[in-house]
Amino acid sequence: MSELVVVDAGRYGTKTVTEGIRDWFPSVIGEYRELKLGRAWTHQDMIVEFDGDKYYVGEIAKTESNGAATLMLDSKVTIDTKLLILTALHRTLPNNTAAFVVTSVPISSQNELEKLHMKQLLLGSHSITVNDVSKSFHVTRVEVGIECAVAAWMLRKKRKGTYLVVDIGSRTVNFTTIVNGQWIDRLSGTLPFGTETENISMTLFVRMVMAELSRRIKPLPALVLMGGKAKDLLEYFQTYTHDVEVHHDPLHANADAMYQFWRGSYRMKPQKRSSKCETVNLGVSFNLLDPHQAALYQFAKKKFVNFSAAAKRWLEDDMKGFVSGQCPMPVPSSDFQVQEQTIPDSVDVDFEPRSAFF
Repeated sequence: MSELVVVDAGRYGTKTVTEGIRDWFPSVIGEYRELKLGRAWTHQDMIVEFDGDKYYVGEIAKTESNGAATLMLDSKVTIDTKLLILTALHRTLPNNTAAFVVTSVPISSQNELEKLHMKQLLLGSHSITVNDVSKSFHVTRVEVGIECAVAAWMLRKKRKGTYLVVDIGSRTVNFTTIVNGQWIDRLSGTLPFGTETENISMTLFVRMVMAELSRRIKPLPALVLMGGKAKDLLEYFQTYTHDVEVHHDPLHANADAMYQFWRGSYRMKPQKRSSKCETVNLGVSFNLLDPHQAALYQFAKKKFVNFSAAAKRWLEDDMKGFVSGQCPMPVPSSDFQVQEQTIPDSVDVDFEPRSAFF
C-alpha cells in the first residue's frame, strides 16, 4: 500500500500533511550559488538538486538567490510545482517510499485536461537530493482536488445551513458556497487576484474581495476565512460584516481536509465495474451512464491513447488492476447512448464528493 501524502503547493507556501506529520516551507525557488560566508541554517533553508540542476528553495532562496521568484502563472502544471512537491516528499517521507500524492488546483483551473497534465507531471519514479541527502520515491497514484471546495465541504458537520468559505491566496482568492452540506457550483469560483498580485493596502485588498463577493452572491452568507494571512485580514473583513470568522487552522485547511477525506476512503475496495464498460491497460473503469465520465472517455480516447514508459511500469508493478490516477480507456457497448441528466432544484439530494471534488 502506498503512503498517502497531501501536498498543497501554494504560491506563498507549500503545506504537507501525512500520517503524524504536518509541514510547511516557503514556495520560493532560486538559483544556487556558493556562499562566501557562513550561515545559520534552519529547517526552511534547502539546497535542492534535481535532474542535473541545483537550486536554493525556501527561506535561503529569498536572501541568497539573485533570481529568486514564485511563479504566478494560471496553471500549476510547471517544473516549479514538481520541484516543490518532491521537496515536500523528501521532507516528510522515508527513502524509497511508494507514495499516493494528493494535490490541488484553484476552482477556476479545475478541468480534466489540467488534472491529467498534473498526473503526468508527478507519476513515476523520482530521485531528489536535499541538503546532501538523496532520496527516491515512486509516485503510484495522483489525485487532484479543488482548492477551498474540499475544506468548505468538510466543515459541514460543524456548520449548518449556508456559509461561504473564502480562501485567500497570494495569486488568487477562491470562494465556495455550501448550502445544507451541498456544494453550490454557481456561487463558487476564483477571483483573479491575491495578496501578492496587487500593490495595495490590506484595507483596499479586502474591499476588492468584498466588492466582488457581494456582487456575485446575494445575500452574502456567513464567511469563513482560510489562507496564511486570514488572521491578519479578519479585522478588515469585520468592517463590512460581523458574520465572519477564521478557520480553526487557516494555513493547513486545504491540506488537512484533503488528507481527512482520502484517509477515510483510500482503503475502500474498488466498486464493481459497470456492465456497460471494460478497460484496457489496467485503467480504472468509468461509468458511461454518467455524462461527465462519458465525456472524459471521449476526450481521453482522442488525446491520450499512448502511455509513457513510467506510467506502464506504474500500472504493471503497483496497482494490480485498480488505478484511478491514470487516464482510463473504457470501451462502451455498441448500443450505448449518453443520456442527459438534470439537477434537481433542491439541494437536499444525494451528493458524491469524490467525483465532485477530484
